[in-house]
Amino acid sequence: MKAFVQLALATVVVTYAAGVLAQSLPAGVEGTWRITGQQPKKDRQLTGSCAAGPVRVDRSLKGTKVQLSEKEMVWGSATAHDPMPAVHTLEAADFMQQYIRGGVTLQQLGFPGTGKIEVIQLGAPGTLPFDAIVVKDPSTIYFTRCGLFTEAVHAGGFVAPPLPQQ
Repeated sequence: MKAFVQLALATVVVTYAAGVLAQSLPAGVEGTWRITGQQPKKDRQLTGSCAAGPVRVDRSLKGTKVQLSEKEMVWGSATAHDPMPAVHTLEAADFMQQYIRGGVTLQQLGFPGTGKIEVIQLGAPGTLPFDAIVVKDPSTIYFTRCGLFTEAVHAGGFVAPPLPQQ
């Protein structure tokens, strides 16, 4: 009986700790996003190794919608339950080293060459056609995997003013 009580107590502690340690999505990221384009524009720029497998530029995605919430992310038929987002703020140089491939530049993505960039790394790789979300401004984000950046804007049409540069 004592072992059962200890096991039950341990389960409660682990469950509580997981809830406390889990990061939430930054304000404004939850909701519906509409795909507006991709960078790079051509597949040949996406050469190189990628643990997630090859990615391809897909113009048919333009106009499709992605639903983001704390508990679920949905893009077409792909769904990630409990995506475990981890929010990181990276210096531009670190961001370039970790995420930029295929000839895409920070300027093409609309970022200055310096400053900080907010990245939401997902803990469910391979479930969705993206592994991370890059926050450009309150109205624009990029879904990224292996150097392919898929731009999206809030589907409701609200366009926030650009953030002041740090």
